Amino acid sequence: MEGLAAEAEAVAAQAREDADAARRALDAASARVAAGGGEGVAPAALTAARAGVEAAAAEAARGACQAEAAAAALRRLADAESARQRPLRILCLHGYHDSAANLRRKTRRLASLLHKAGLAELVAVDGPFALAGTWTCHQGGPEHAYERRAWMVASVDPPHARVPWEEQTEGLAHAVRGFAEAWNALGPFDGVLGYSQGASLAAAVVALCEGGGNDARACAPPALATPIRFAVLAAGFWAPAAEASGLKEEDVLLRTPSLHILGEADGQVPPRSHGERMAACFRDARIHRHGGGHYFPCDAASIAAVDAFLRERVGAGAGAGADPDPPG
Repeated sequence: MEGLAAEAEAVAAQAREDADAARRALDAASARVAAGGGEGVAPAALTAARAGVEAAAAEAARGACQAEAAAAALRRLADAESARQRPLRILCLHGYHDSAANLRRKTRRLASLLHKAGLAELVAVDGPFALAGTWTCHQGGPEHAYERRAWMVASVDPPHARVPWEEQTEGLAHAVRGFAEAWNALGPFDGVLGYSQGASLAAAVVALCEGGGNDARACAPPALATPIRFAVLAAGFWAPAAEASGLKEEDVLLRTPSLHILGEADGQVPPRSHGERMAACFRDARIHRHGGGHYFPCDAASIAAVDAFLRERVGAGAGAGADPDPPG
């Protein structure tokens, strides 16, 4: 398919060159007639000759357009085939007072199973805001201390004291720029995975890419090298910073396929008042529930839900073979 696409692009380029040459010949002939170079030639003959050249130039231009359209269609098929032949690549966004390193730790079991299945590669990146101090995490292995970072913050002076998520109303534009830079520099990516505040940013970016945020305060849509084909959103909520920027939860209905992972015992972001409302912003939303709280689950059922959702994105069959261990 790649060879056919390259051949079609070469044919289209030649057709466009021929069309341009025909147009240049027509312009040169017209200029000669206008300068008196057609003296002694019957006006009817000149008119007929010009009409013939114009018809040839128009036909060449139509042929070039058709060749370019065919080449573009083949290129899309070749790109799609290439994407099917490689694992999905997913940009991962951590939560508030968290970090890329810690998110990698939390999702290590999921990432390992997806990698072994040849299904997906997870790439985590840090948010743009550095917060004060470090924190210790116990989930996903031995205790480790991590730098605290965020995608959006509260309107307080640095070093940004930790505040409830409802007060994280600043920094959306900065976060969107950071997302676009990571997406373009580390890509190509197929989709996005976000946890907590990272899920909120992911939803806001999808909304901006789909034309949401008509309010004058809203961020400009990010210029992404490839489209976001899907979103996996865990413990998410509609970002207060998005609301403050004019990107209203009630104003969007997004086409991007999404999987929403909600903890029934989540006391920080209750699923029924926040996670389900964010899911309702997506037309093709799927919801997976687990019995835990505000964390990224790696139990067998949750991994199976992510696996099945991702396989639908590539049209594959069997599961990744998650074993029934408790959350790590």
